[in-house]
Amino acid sequence: MSTGIGTVRAVAQSFADALDTNDFRRAARLVAPDCVYEIHGRKFTGPDLIMAEYHKSATALHGTFQNVERENRLTELDSGQATLLFASHLGHKGQSHTFRSCQHLIFGRDGRIRRITHVDLEGEDEKLTQWLSVIGLT
Repeated sequence: MSTGIGTVRAVAQSFADALDTNDFRRAARLVAPDCVYEIHGRKFTGPDLIMAEYHKSATALHGTFQNVERENRLTELDSGQATLLFASHLGHKGQSHTFRSCQHLIFGRDGRIRRITHVDLEGEDEKLTQWLSVIGLT
């Protein structure tokens, strides 16, 4: 039996909201102890390592750009799984860019996230590289 849609919706939205505000402690409580996060060919297992990777990403963004706003929202929902659209609204030297990616979440029977898979969206890396060139960061 899979986790119900109501639980998936609530946990996925809470996870998105926690990441929006860099509340990694709250996000960690929503992740199962054996959760696996896959991103760019790397795997991180467990809340501590997963949240350390999210923290590292947030720190890099805030250390590079003058303005960073994150907007993560639920885009797909099914029993036992959800997809979040991640949008990072970046500002630097009077220029702005929004970088988008997705994360697919799979839930355990206890309602916690068991697997997180990062998905790059087609063309986003190229658009970011072009913008970085315009603002002189490449």
